[in-house]
Amino acid sequence: YNEQLIRLRELVDVENITISTIHADNDGTFFAFNPYPGIGDVLIDAGFNRPDAITALPQGQNNVISAERLQEFDGDFIITTNRYTQGVTPEQQMDFFEQAFPGYCDLLHACRNGQMYFVPRADFSSLSYAARVSQVVTLVSIIAGKPFVPFGE
Repeated sequence: YNEQLIRLRELVDVENITISTIHADNDGTFFAFNPYPGIGDVLIDAGFNRPDAITALPQGQNNVISAERLQEFDGDFIITTNRYTQGVTPEQQMDFFEQAFPGYCDLLHACRNGQMYFVPRADFSSLSYAARVSQVVTLVSIIAGKPFVPFGE
């Protein structure tokens, strides 16, 4: 895992990239953790920045986010999860976002610029060694060597 993090840092300027982990639920709400279990820990270990709105949340709790504050949780990239083990597809997860805030993708920099990723919740909330290595490899594959639009542009 540590060797994978070193490789990630060699390939990606982690200190200048903000990654958010926000989620929409099927009841029309948004939520976030500080940090999101699994991938949130990996983001911290790697040295990525997280939005201030996430770091200000109480740690270890599922925090409901008002739709009016959604932009505070934006970043260069957004990683959100879907419950594929319960049959929820990425498309359905996108619909949850749309139900909670119609037009959310136009509002969020990461989504508007194709920098929002929907990943399997079971795999990205897992705390196992294998899952963490897989999460790092996924970060490399979606960020390293690809041009992206930095947040704020």
